[in-house]
Amino acid sequence: MKKFTISNMSPTAFNWISYLCGVVFGVLGIFLFFAGMTRNLSFQNVLGMIFIVLAVTLPFAFMGMARTSVEYDEINIKTSSIFKKREIIIQDIQGISYEFETCYRSFNNAVHLDIELKDSSTVSLTDTVSKEDTDRLVKGDHSFVPLLVMYDEIAGKYPDKVKEESGDK
Repeated sequence: MKKFTISNMSPTAFNWISYLCGVVFGVLGIFLFFAGMTRNLSFQNVLGMIFIVLAVTLPFAFMGMARTSVEYDEINIKTSSIFKKREIIIQDIQGISYEFETCYRSFNNAVHLDIELKDSSTVSLTDTVSKEDTDRLVKGDHSFVPLLVMYDEIAGKYPDKVKEESGDK
């Protein structure tokens, strides 16, 4: 059984969470900190500093919660994250496809693997690819992305399950 860990969060989603936390917690924290300074209230200073620290650390906490462990053998795909565990039987897959996403304001790009099941539900798995490795990926070298190695193995055994591949998003 092959086991690997994916980020399961797009760099674009991480950027949006960072911006939102920065605006909400950062602005509120700065406001509380300076309001406490003008009124000599240490409680507001401390609360302001806590919000500023949350603005910086909360996006990374969300990124850690999204990390997913994937185990793949010839019969099953098992995913496990903090909030959800799932077992997908390869025979229950109706279609599988992947998509490459270019993330302009990030150090990484993303690969999305969509698994459509016979019950009409879709499981999406996402992993990041560094910008330096993007050329290799576009040229068809999937050997350094475990999620795409799994896709290639499933596509090789079950070519009828492969849906049309999408290129750049």
